[in-house]
Amino acid sequence: MATDFEAEGLLEGLDGQARAARRELLERLEADGLDLDELRGAVAEGRLALLPVERVLAGGDERFTAGEIAQRTGLDPEFLARLWSALGMAAGEQDARIFTREDADAAQRAHQLREAGMGADAVIEITRVMSRAMFGVAATIRNAFADAYLRPGDDELSLALRAS
Repeated sequence: MATDFEAEGLLEGLDGQARAARRELLERLEADGLDLDELRGAVAEGRLALLPVERVLAGGDERFTAGEIAQRTGLDPEFLARLWSALGMAAGEQDARIFTREDADAAQRAHQLREAGMGADAVIEITRVMSRAMFGVAATIRNAFADAYLRPGDDELSLALRAS
């Protein structure tokens, strides 16, 4: 059954062509396997049109739950929640498939640091500092992307289709 994006509040503030374009993009992304939590987050953060590109950069379409990552890495779910928070990510619902291959790989690296004897607090602090530094890098990439791809009259759908 298709999601009622209007009832979910994902079309708020839009009308006409912009509303129709967003609805079509949401439908396409949902059909491609993105869950409602991921779509909500992208809308809230103003990055819905970039989701197709993000998925490619994140290593594809494979998604994991927090529980699956905990099981694969041997990390305690509480530590993983702290790790996601240090990265500026929401942990989401336990069974939501919101984590990418990149997220799973990052958790595996954290596990390797812990196995090598680094304390949990040190791993979290390193992660927090790296995340802050990457925020500036991401902002620069976002601006470069906008300069390269945005055209007058673009809506989310046309931008997403051109960029993917």
